[in-house]
Amino acid sequence: MKKLKFAAVVLTLVILITSCDRPPGFIITGTTHDVADQTKLYLLNISNKEILDSTSILNNTYRFEGTIEQSPANVLIHSKDFKLAKLLWLENTNIMIDAATGSFEGGRVTGSKTEMLAQKLFSRTDTIQSESQRKEVTIDFIKNHPGSVVSASLLSGYASKWGKKITSELYDLMPEEIKKSTYGQHILNYLELSRNPQIGDNASQFAMPDVNGNYIRPSDYEGQILLVHFWASGDEVSRLENKNLVKIYHLFHGLGFEIISVALDHSPQLWKKSIAADGLKWPQVCDFQGQYSKAAIMYGIEDIPDNFLIDQKGIIIARDIRGRELYDKLSNMLFENK
Repeated sequence: MKKLKFAAVVLTLVILITSCDRPPGFIITGTTHDVADQTKLYLLNISNKEILDSTSILNNTYRFEGTIEQSPANVLIHSKDFKLAKLLWLENTNIMIDAATGSFEGGRVTGSKTEMLAQKLFSRTDTIQSESQRKEVTIDFIKNHPGSVVSASLLSGYASKWGKKITSELYDLMPEEIKKSTYGQHILNYLELSRNPQIGDNASQFAMPDVNGNYIRPSDYEGQILLVHFWASGDEVSRLENKNLVKIYHLFHGLGFEIISVALDHSPQLWKKSIAADGLKWPQVCDFQGQYSKAAIMYGIEDIPDNFLIDQKGIIIARDIRGRELYDKLSNMLFENK
C-alpha cells in the first residue's frame, strides 16, 4: 500500500513539473451557420504569415489549439478560398467564437481581452461616416490605451496617412514594451525612414535585393528615365497594370527608359512565380516585408499600384502616372531627343 501511495505522489509531482515547464497555450472553439462538413479552416498569424493550426468544420463547429510566443497576436481564421474569414486578436487562453446565428466574419468573440478592447473601438468607428471624426476617435483611443498592442497596430497602419508629427506624439506615449513589439518597430521604421518625396524632389534612395540577391538602387540608373513601381503579386489591379507596363517597356526601353518594380510581398515563391507569369523583364526587388517594405515607407506608399517617374537627373517628375498619360510623357521626353 505504501508503495502505491509513493508511486501516486511521484506521478503527481511529474505531472505538476511537466505542466509548469509547458507554456500556456490557446484553444479556440467556434460555431458556424450552414457551413458544409469537412470545410478546411486555417489559423494564420498576420504578422509573420505563419499557419499556426488547421482544422475542419464538423456539425458547424471547429477547434484550434496551440501556443503563440508573442501574445497577443493578430490572426486570421480563413477557408482555403477566403470566402470564410475572421480577424481577431489571439491570446494564450480559451477563446470562443459564436457565429451560429450570423455571418462567419461577424462571429462574437469572448475570452480575448485584447479583442474585446479592439471591438470597443470598432463598435464606435463603424457607425461614424466622417473620416475626420473616425480619425479623432481612433487617436483618442490610442492616447487612452498607449500600453495596448491594439494601439500600436493602429498607429503602424495609419502612420503614413497621419504624418510624422501625430505619429511621433502618439509613439512617445507608448511604454518601452510596446515600442519593442513588432508594431512598435514598424512605427519607428516609419519615423526614421519616411521621406514622402514630392514632385520636384530628388528621388529617395534605397537598396533592395533582386531575384538573384543582387542589390538594386535607383541611382544605378541615373542618366535614364526611371519608373519606380510599387505592386504586389496578390493584388489584382497591380497584376493588370503589369500588362500595361510590359507594353510600355517594350516601346521605350531601348530609348533610355527603365523600371524598378518594388513588390510588397511576403512569399519569395509567389513573387517569383508572378514575375514569370506576367513576363516582367526589368529589375524586380523585394525585402518580403509587405506593406512595411523600407522602400514603401520611404516613398509614403498607401495604396498599390503606385509609381514615381524620375528623370535623367534623379528628380521626381510625376507620380501614379499610367496608361496614355505615361505613354505621352515618355514620348515627349524620349522621341524628341532621338
